[in-house]
Amino acid sequence: MKQHILPLLVVVLALLVSCKDTDSSTVELSSTCYISKVNLVTVKRERHTTKTDGTDSLYYQTYTASDYAFRIDQMADTALITNPEPLLYGSLLSRTLLNVTYSGVLRYRQWSDDPNDNLNAQDWTDYVSTDSMDLRKPILFKVVSNDGAHSRCYKFVANVYQASPDSLTWRQVADCPLLGDFVLQRAVMEDGKLCVIGVDYMGVASKVYPLEANPSLQPATMPTETGIEAIDKRIAAGLIDEDASWLPTMYVTGASLSGKYGTESYVMAGLREASYGDTCAVVWGCRATSERLIRYNNYTREYTLPALRDLHVVAHKDCFMAMGLEQVYGSKRTALGKIYVSADYGVTWNDHTGWAVPAALKGRTEPFTMAAAADKVYVVSGTQVWTLKSNAL
Repeated sequence: MKQHILPLLVVVLALLVSCKDTDSSTVELSSTCYISKVNLVTVKRERHTTKTDGTDSLYYQTYTASDYAFRIDQMADTALITNPEPLLYGSLLSRTLLNVTYSGVLRYRQWSDDPNDNLNAQDWTDYVSTDSMDLRKPILFKVVSNDGAHSRCYKFVANVYQASPDSLTWRQVADCPLLGDFVLQRAVMEDGKLCVIGVDYMGVASKVYPLEANPSLQPATMPTETGIEAIDKRIAAGLIDEDASWLPTMYVTGASLSGKYGTESYVMAGLREASYGDTCAVVWGCRATSERLIRYNNYTREYTLPALRDLHVVAHKDCFMAMGLEQVYGSKRTALGKIYVSADYGVTWNDHTGWAVPAALKGRTEPFTMAAAADKVYVVSGTQVWTLKSNAL
């Protein structure tokens, strides 16, 4: 997720944007009354689970919400404060702590849509950071300069995700033209930052950090495919003893998933040459990285992983997720058409989980790659960079 530090530009905006006198419509330049930063601390959410007898059970969970950015539109007459990325499904905001950084004296009350509502007609409450607030409906903040000569109003709206907790939140976070030079690319996390390493038409490898303010190409070496690297290590360790002809050689990808009690499961997938007559991807997996890698006989199973070009497998939440471009062989599949999910270490893959690809990505055949970071996944398609995360924390 994001670090929620408001850019220094806010200070400049505070100097340029008006603080309006409560008794006048004239605009005066002032930096004595403004809000520069807002963030939540923790939020309680409602969760449901199924008891052993099949009945529904309600429980509550508290999660850290400081990572959800609240943007401030300082240019509006009544500045708007809101979070572009909604809070988790089921979040309860009736008694919530809100941290506000401001200059002047800060008061608040419930927002009114009545245009005839005088801003001074209702009682205002002094803001105290340790007092909980009811954020289920919009809040009107009013900052008054210390000399009482000026004031500035802000409308605060807390967005909560309204869809099923089993769905995904997608957001396009960047459009980096430099990625358009790549005919092949791989996304990796480097020191906590998204790095895309790619090869251009001339075979030259470069890397770029697409989420930086001014990204630039840097010399790089295309990394060894994670899956192939894992195969080499497991063969050396004697953890693969089946026919080596079953090992994938194209679009090899792999991911590990930390589980309970310190265990770590692993899934590796990829394609073989078309001459083998495969109808789906070859998938290997194990419940712990110290165990032998087992090849799953997907040809006798209903839920298989399609043989997709630019196939990528990442670990997200408590499962493995796979996406790719159009199908190389087997039943035709649309590029980036679906997300395939495995909750059983790669044995079966389900594309009916409710995790859908946004319309803006479906059918795109540009160079594609994925990388997992903390509780979200980065999806890079051509020059576009997207994030997705499950709402079921």
